[in-house]
Amino acid sequence: MVKVGAHLLGTISELLSDDKDVLDAWGALYGDISNVFITREEEITLENEQIPNSWSGRRKFYIAEKEKLSSMVTRFKLKPVDGKPTPNFKPGSYTTIWADVGDEEGPYGTFSEQPRHYTLVLP
Repeated sequence: MVKVGAHLLGTISELLSDDKDVLDAWGALYGDISNVFITREEEITLENEQIPNSWSGRRKFYIAEKEKLSSMVTRFKLKPVDGKPTPNFKPGSYTTIWADVGDEEGPYGTFSEQPRHYTLVLP
């Protein structure tokens, strides 16, 4: 079982019940739920691979333009470093940018990257 499931069962054992049957039932339920999400993520990946100019995994971009829209909102125009085209998107979709944060110590260990999620808008 993955770490999330192990932590979930540990919390249930600590706060609710350490009965083996109860923990087995929660473990089975967690497995079923995680399989639903894993399957759906695989379906979304396959759907996205059919979109022209799409890609899988990470890709490097640079900030081509920066426009301050308000004291709290800034619009960035990103361009791919490789110069290849990007797919059309629906406004309101989002992208994830992995920010290099050096070596940071967190509650679950040391990490060097942190995800930041941004909403996509039309220019």
